Amino acid sequence: MKEYMLLDQISIERPIVFLCGPYYNKKDDGDRRKILKQTISNQYSNRILPLIIDDFLTEENIDDKTISIQLMEEICAAVSVKTYIFLDTLSSSAELGIFANSTFMNKIQVYIPKKNDIYNKSNVGYFVREISLKSRPDTIKVLEYRPGVKRNAIASDYIVEFYSFVGNKLPLNIHQSIINDEDLKESKGKTNIEIIESADMPQSHYQICYSITNQELQVNTSIKLMFYVTLAIVSCEYKELFDNKESDFSKISLEEVEQQVKDALYNLIESKTLINKNDLKKISVKTVLKQEQNDNLIRHIVKFLHVFNNNSDYGVLRLFKNPINKIIKQVIKGKTVFDVIKLTQEQIELLMKINSNPDLYYETIEIRTGNKVREIVKYRNDKNGDSARKIHEAINQSLKNEYMYSSNSYAYKKGENIKKCVINHLDGMGFLKYDIRKFFNSISIELLAKKMIIEFDIDPNYVYQLKSVLMACSYNNQIPLGFVTSPIFSDIFMKDVDNKICSVAEKNDCIYTRYADDILISSKQMIGDDMYKNIDLTVKATMLENGLVTNEKKNQFINFDSSHSFLRYIGVNIIHQQTGNIITVGKTYINDVAKDYIEYDQKKNNCQQQLNEELFYSRLRIIGKIAFIKQIEGDVGVERLKRRLYKYDPNIDFDAV
Repeated sequence: MKEYMLLDQISIERPIVFLCGPYYNKKDDGDRRKILKQTISNQYSNRILPLIIDDFLTEENIDDKTISIQLMEEICAAVSVKTYIFLDTLSSSAELGIFANSTFMNKIQVYIPKKNDIYNKSNVGYFVREISLKSRPDTIKVLEYRPGVKRNAIASDYIVEFYSFVGNKLPLNIHQSIINDEDLKESKGKTNIEIIESADMPQSHYQICYSITNQELQVNTSIKLMFYVTLAIVSCEYKELFDNKESDFSKISLEEVEQQVKDALYNLIESKTLINKNDLKKISVKTVLKQEQNDNLIRHIVKFLHVFNNNSDYGVLRLFKNPINKIIKQVIKGKTVFDVIKLTQEQIELLMKINSNPDLYYETIEIRTGNKVREIVKYRNDKNGDSARKIHEAINQSLKNEYMYSSNSYAYKKGENIKKCVINHLDGMGFLKYDIRKFFNSISIELLAKKMIIEFDIDPNYVYQLKSVLMACSYNNQIPLGFVTSPIFSDIFMKDVDNKICSVAEKNDCIYTRYADDILISSKQMIGDDMYKNIDLTVKATMLENGLVTNEKKNQFINFDSSHSFLRYIGVNIIHQQTGNIITVGKTYINDVAKDYIEYDQKKNNCQQQLNEELFYSRLRIIGKIAFIKQIEGDVGVERLKRRLYKYDPNIDFDAV
């Protein structure tokens, strides 16, 4: 069974208007509805489909006792762009009652003979005009016209009047109103489908309301939308039935069509919300109709299409030649976001809360470094901040389970470190170094979503879901440096960038690595100007394609020669020596750590009580720096630090830290 999705922007190819009134005689050239039908068809070049339903919607044509004529008429009322009624008789007044039902949200144009031309003041149209029409000026418009009148005296005090158009021509004022009818003009073009989280019935034909209670998704929609989705699916699935007027519509599987209609509505809702189908036990679809009528709605729509196709002046293909990419699209369901990011419905609801008010979960603080002040986004130090951190941890872990990191990046990866990154360039003689300016803040949520769809093979129909997850992991549309999820998002974002630049580097016999926002490209030979320009152009062009720019003040192009013998990259010096290159943390770093150690030791000795919080964190920082020295230089680096410390204080206890 094929699966479809209702489009979020639909185009109704040939909207329907209904023409109602007294008894219709299609063979009579003077029949008012026939004249009106021809005028509308001519004026709008068949872009509007004017229907006279009593021409084909009869018990004889329906020939099915399970079908309700009244429900058929209510469907017609709900589907029409506008209804035109010649209000002369009790039967046309009854039609007005059906079509004027406010639940159907359609507009009505009523035509009534001018008062002065009516002899019988008890005429139904006259009565309804005075009593009913004035109560609904928002949806019912009245237009008087000069009729041709035929009168028959039934008794000495009672005359029956029959109305027509003078000379079998549409009155000028009616003709002009058809030309200027804004409702018919507005029926052209595309209409957006609005998805609203609510248990109420929709307030327009093109709204879909949904709510979830006890793992049941309730979808409330309009009869009109149900009609066109059903029409679209049936005309796609059973196109051959509409090729002639003798088709056997019993071949249509109503159960399959009902499921396909339900799926088409759900698939759109799912693509525009954070609903996880895996957490749902039931999906129900309702309209304004009573439950019993709702249960039979699609059966009645299909029967209408059957009768319309086989018995009207038109065929169903006149309603819609090709609904694909106008009403629906066929979908082959791929992975959803929640197939990749494993979240419960409770966690999904938390994401929605974060998106609705992120300031309840995150805060900004200012950090001063020298003369610079940086604004940092962090989790709040309360239960809201903790809950945001926990859901980020869940998202991060889900992504780690599915993601293969960029082979050229070394930051934030288990088992990788700065030394492993730098050691790739140990034999280098020529270097290109780049710093990405404001790296995390420059990551586009929109572009990141596109890249994640490709990376995790997510169905593109779920891009809204993905963006919603990303927005809950961002702040002011930016990826903050300190969030748990930011490192993996940055790696996903840069993976194709790494691959593109690495490909060009390798063609030039160069090595490419990236550590977060720091890029290094090296060659075992000195890099000439042509190679430099080629690689530099690729790097900067690729950055721009991804909304990134490099920091020209920090970028470097050097060759190890008489004027250059070292390069500093991500806190490590690559030093050129005659016996080969070596890597060190640098003399300045050793000196700074030694000074920090001395300062810590002095404060510790002067402290009469236990280490206070400041000393505790100072100690941790020093331990981390010593570990970094040992990682890069091994025991040689630790010995260098000791020698520097003993110069400051020969009696210092190095192991006491």
